[in-house]
Amino acid sequence: MASPVISHADENVLYLLQSNPLNGPTGNTISVDQTAGTNTLVAGDAAGSAPARQVGDGNSGTVVIDGDNIAVLFSQTGAGGVNSPGSNNTGTVNATGNDLTGALSQAGIGNSATLSVLGTRALGSVSQIGNGNQADVSVEGTDIQGELIQNGNNNIADLTIDGSSSNVSYEIIGNNLTTVDAGPSVTTNAGTVIIRQTVIGSN
Repeated sequence: MASPVISHADENVLYLLQSNPLNGPTGNTISVDQTAGTNTLVAGDAAGSAPARQVGDGNSGTVVIDGDNIAVLFSQTGAGGVNSPGSNNTGTVNATGNDLTGALSQAGIGNSATLSVLGTRALGSVSQIGNGNQADVSVEGTDIQGELIQNGNNNIADLTIDGSSSNVSYEIIGNNLTTVDAGPSVTTNAGTVIIRQTVIGSN
């Protein structure tokens, strides 16, 4: 098991663990750019007590931060827990603004996710459990929260959220589900929106 690496610069913190218990030939790669940020954090939780992590083989990540007081929580592993190996997952997080949180978690094999968070006091989250899922999430606004959860295999979803003082949640449960066209686009102010998509006959 690899040891975590902690890096500090300009009040920015990177706490990262990468390991390859599969002993695969590719390894894991990640690119983190905090140079345009101040008081930013890339880790596994908001307290910075757990590392961002990639466990397995062929996982790749990109994190770009521009602004103040931004936290990016990042995890790509296997479906058996934070120390179980996953493979060929790809995750990208872009966060621009102030007082933001972006959280990307993928557990499985061959998942791909892109998360963009822009604005002030905004939170964006994407979570995928399974294999072969794809997600593209954009959250933009002030005092806004948005999340996409996919639990299953070979699902494809896009979610765009724009507004203020709102909370939007989109959950997909099942296999081989695909959003129509560009997927849901939610513009809301001072509201809560919950979308749940499942296969007919499931809970």
